[in-house]
Amino acid sequence: MTTGPAEGPTPGTRASYAETKMLLGDVLTVVASIFGLGVSTWALFVGSAFLFDRKSVRAQSILESGPGKTFWVGLFFTFVIGALGFRLIAVPLPLAKLLGIAVLGLLIALVAVGGAGLSRVIADRIRHEDVSVTPLPAIVRGALYIVLASAMPLVGTLAIAPFVLILCAGAGARVVLSKATEVVRHEA
Repeated sequence: MTTGPAEGPTPGTRASYAETKMLLGDVLTVVASIFGLGVSTWALFVGSAFLFDRKSVRAQSILESGPGKTFWVGLFFTFVIGALGFRLIAVPLPLAKLLGIAVLGLLIALVAVGGAGLSRVIADRIRHEDVSVTPLPAIVRGALYIVLASAMPLVGTLAIAPFVLILCAGAGARVVLSKATEVVRHEA
């Protein structure tokens, strides 16, 4: 005696076309989201490297001179600004939600400046190994290497991506909070 309709196919039978179509749609959504996030992050780092030229050069020098301190500053700013932003988004008032989105936008801006500096660090190393590479392709490759390393299935998403996010937030925060001293621009 059955109590109601079965939930899905019984074991050993094939799934229906509608169920398979739903699963494929879910997989394609996740893959497209990951691809879109990777492309937009790459474009954010490359664009920030050229749009905020002096700040990205300062972030590069900060990353090269003190990565440990930069990581701890980034950890503090990521958790404080992130917690504040998500807490404001959880408040049911529309103005608080808007303020929370603005706070998270500040965190993204810090990561963008720091990511541009990290792209310049990698670009300098690329140009050191291959002197025929010009600055633009080196920065593009540097940002691409960051994104591809962060997109690796387990190690990238669970270790590299959070580390890069925190390090870039720390570099961006140190650039914004440091005094506006003029840094000699060197070719990257």
